[in-house]
Amino acid sequence: MAAAAARRGLEWTLRELTGNPAFYRFVDGIVDYLVRNPALEELVRRQSATLVGEAVDDLRTGAARADSALDRLVWALRRRMRRA
Repeated sequence: MAAAAARRGLEWTLRELTGNPAFYRFVDGIVDYLVRNPALEELVRRQSATLVGEAVDDLRTGAARADSALDRLVWALRRRMRRA
């Protein structure tokens, strides 16, 4: 019952806000501030670098595993060829 009342309240609030041009000006102001904020820009840059670094590390780990598996396969094939 409380969840339904909260949902109705939220829906009413959203209808009121989205029908008010001042709300859009307010949101535009926030977005403009965030876009022009050097600290936020630096945060995004660092986060992007971290994600790229993690992706490179994952790629290296996968490549090393594949290389090891291929080495084991080649050694196994060479042993079988010597026996035959």
